[in-house]
Amino acid sequence: MRSSDLLVLGAVVLGLLIVGHRTKAAPPEAPPERRPSGIPPDAPLPPIPEDDFDEPTRNRAVSRLDQLLEELFATDPTGGSFYQVQDGDTPESIARAVLGSVGAYTERNVLDYVYCFSSSSWNLDLYGSPSTSRRYPRRYIVPGFGQGVRAAFLPRNADALALLGSGQLPHRTVDLKTGARTDADAAHHGVLWLPPVSPEQLRLGVVTCAPFSWPDGSSTINPHPELLELLEAA
Repeated sequence: MRSSDLLVLGAVVLGLLIVGHRTKAAPPEAPPERRPSGIPPDAPLPPIPEDDFDEPTRNRAVSRLDQLLEELFATDPTGGSFYQVQDGDTPESIARAVLGSVGAYTERNVLDYVYCFSSSSWNLDLYGSPSTSRRYPRRYIVPGFGQGVRAAFLPRNADALALLGSGQLPHRTVDLKTGARTDADAAHHGVLWLPPVSPEQLRLGVVTCAPFSWPDGSSTINPHPELLELLEAA
């Protein structure tokens, strides 16, 4: 082969290499966008809905609720705890048990503490009762009280322990004025919130309704606010 032919052949090969280097492969065509029916092609797609309360968060909330319930329940009358009223209990007997677990007390302290737990909105909402009704036994009337929580001492209430254990807020089942049962299946005594007692104040012969506060600043005359929030959210 002549040298001139070699030069021509080399030029052709070089040209092919240059063209191949400059030519890029076309990207693969994107699949068509899947859109819900009824949405125009040029309209923005709606955001993907998210569960407001995902499973890990729900599990943490349930665990915290169980923890608070375990911490705030007592089998005997104890300040700063829920207590399941038993047959034969009276407001005064519960007050004496709570105060006796803290220190020495007087009968005046007993009446003061009955006033305190009877003033708790938790107890009043569920078990508040006027002293003028003949449907409430007189043994649950505390002298000098215009209103008490005597409904808690009657077996006419919903099973508050079971409701709380399942993460539900208890509901009232005793008529405020008459004391009559409003739920035929309600046959339990109430669950009272018993506010904590200050040992220092009791040593001075004093019982106050709000000697302490919860972390958010609310009074311990009512149950832990976090517990109430978890129960309402459940």
